Amino acid sequence: MPIEFIYHVHPHLDIAVWDITESVEELRTPLILNQQEEKELAAITHDRSKKQWLGARNLLRAVLKKRNQVMYNPLGVPSLKDNAAHISLSHSGYKVALSSNKKFETGVDIQNYTEKIQNIEDKFCSEDEKNWMPKNEERMSYLHLLWGVKESLFKYYTTQMPFTSVTALPFDLKNEGKIEAIRKREGELDAFHLSYRIFNDYFLVYLKDIISSEQCAKQNISQEKAR
Repeated sequence: MPIEFIYHVHPHLDIAVWDITESVEELRTPLILNQQEEKELAAITHDRSKKQWLGARNLLRAVLKKRNQVMYNPLGVPSLKDNAAHISLSHSGYKVALSSNKKFETGVDIQNYTEKIQNIEDKFCSEDEKNWMPKNEERMSYLHLLWGVKESLFKYYTTQMPFTSVTALPFDLKNEGKIEAIRKREGELDAFHLSYRIFNDYFLVYLKDIISSEQCAKQNISQEKAR
């Protein structure tokens, strides 16, 4: 079972990554799929996409310790049929990531390193982020992590959200670390703690905690930073 790792972040929050090394048949064998799931799988024509779909279900089965059907809303946001937990799924290359949160909506993103990300920087980076990011070779890693922040929070909101409406505050680049991000929305400030891990040319980012207004005041996180 190629679970690369499972983080029991909180009693209510698990983060896990599956490293896809199996064939489609090997991934399919341990799963019990209903008629709807069989139709979804049959509609996928690309071999790697089939593996990602099956890998996600194997990962859910391993983390939740039971079978559960994944449902999708019109925006493609996944949920569990029995509502046992809020979930978020992400895949890139041959890795699948899962966030399972029993308290609130969640978000996770995993990305394989790609030079192409610098071509879309303007689509997801705020002006503040462009200003504080270093101009050296570390910038590419920062871009991947900022993309992960925006993707994770897009999934948390479960609705359309301009990526540039979220601003990550400056942070030091390490193999593992934390990122604070803020979003000014309808006159209010939403603030978040996210965590990240860089491994084998992959960038994993996930939502860890929601920062309350009281915590924002203590940490001097203000609406001025969300401009």
